[in-house]
Amino acid sequence: MNMTERFFDTGELKLHVLEGERNGPPLLLLHGATGCAYDWQPLQTLIEPHWQIFAVDLRGHGRSDRAQGGPAGYHISGFVRDTIALLRGLFDQPGVLVGHSWSALTSMLTAAELGRASAESGDPNPLRAVVAEDPPVMIYRGGPEMAPFMEFFGMMLQLKQSAKTYEEILAALRALNTPSQELAPEEALPFWAQNMYNLDSDFLRAVLAGQEPVRGIDFKTVFTTIDRPMLLMQADMAKMGAFPDQDLALVQSQVPKAQHVYFPDTSHMIHAEKPEAFVHELVKFAGK
Repeated sequence: MNMTERFFDTGELKLHVLEGERNGPPLLLLHGATGCAYDWQPLQTLIEPHWQIFAVDLRGHGRSDRAQGGPAGYHISGFVRDTIALLRGLFDQPGVLVGHSWSALTSMLTAAELGRASAESGDPNPLRAVVAEDPPVMIYRGGPEMAPFMEFFGMMLQLKQSAKTYEEILAALRALNTPSQELAPEEALPFWAQNMYNLDSDFLRAVLAGQEPVRGIDFKTVFTTIDRPMLLMQADMAKMGAFPDQDLALVQSQVPKAQHVYFPDTSHMIHAEKPEAFVHELVKFAGK
């Protein structure tokens, strides 16, 4: 990914940021849980003709600082604070925020907080539009749809506890990646192993605490202050999607102008599985 690397100080911690060429208005890409900024690399050539790309390692991921306070440092409110600081510090004009999975939920809550602040104090809103890729809104319910994700994060925590070096993590992933249960292509395993090596185990502990990382958030009303266009990307629940229809309906009831696009026969990793279709919808929704 041919981008400039920098570190951004939020005032709470330092985040590793990749910054692209100034080809258009700003766009911030937030990866999902256990990933890193380089997750978006396959989409770079598709996105950069339209925007100036910023991609960040979330707190506790990649080269960014780990949160203080153990698992409590990974409450979603901390990710929202990080995102607001990035938007206010990196954007020189209203831009687009794109989040996948955990970061899709973070992006939605960020848009809600910025809308509230703008309405209450007149603070300028750095957002022009928001894209939420398969957001796990279901975390507020703790429903059965969460089970495969919790199983995955539990497996990753066990791996982190037993394998300490990059080489040991890579070997463990290869052992898990059997022909009968292929978790990822062989060529993707070194990148995955590096992400797992860099990951703070306390983030996994936070996620495995169920509803604890979103404690205190009223999901029945929280999105009502979103005052920017929002695109909800929904994967196929039969392919381990994370955004079932009942949660889509909840969000749409709070954000009536939200747009929705469904990707049939597509997993939770929409942008990785169907990059051209993903960027097509992104450009159609939020392009110049």
